[in-house]
Amino acid sequence: MDIRDFGFKGFFEDQDAETGEEVQILLPENELEESLLAWAILAHDQTVDGDNARRGYSFHYELGEPLGEGMYALTVRATDASGVVHAAEIAAALAIQTPLEAGKVRSFAPMWFLSERVHFKPLEGESHQQYHRPAYGRLAFGGMGNLPHRKLFGATV
Repeated sequence: MDIRDFGFKGFFEDQDAETGEEVQILLPENELEESLLAWAILAHDQTVDGDNARRGYSFHYELGEPLGEGMYALTVRATDASGVVHAAEIAAALAIQTPLEAGKVRSFAPMWFLSERVHFKPLEGESHQQYHRPAYGRLAFGGMGNLPHRKLFGATV
C-alpha cells in the first residue's frame, strides 16, 4: 500500500462552514490490496432508517467499483414512504486519521466525498442541479449527521 495526499475543500459532515483539509488516502498497489480496501471502507451494504431529518425515508449504501487513486464508487439510494427512489454515486476512500498525541498508533477511517471534481453521478433520472456544494465526512453508521444522504438529498434537521 502507498499513501497519497488529497486536498479537499467543502462542508465537513453537518457543519455549516466550508473547510479545507489535506486527507491522506490509502492507495492500493495490486488487486488484493484493492479488495482489502473496499472491505475496510464498507464490508457490506448498509441500510439506514429512522433519520429524524428525513422521516419516512430509508437510505441504502452500497460500495461499487474502484475509481482509481484509492477512491471507490459509493451509491446512496433514498426511498421515501411512497416508494419513490432517488440515487446518486459519490466517492469513498480509506483515510489515515492522524493521532492527536505523538507516539500513538495511527488509525484509519472510511470517508465519503461529494464533489463533481472527484466523482459525482446522479442516477435514475436525477439532475446535477439538485445537488450542490462539495462536502465530505466519515462513513460511520453510528450517527446520522455524518452521513452523505443529508447533503445529497437536502435533508435538514
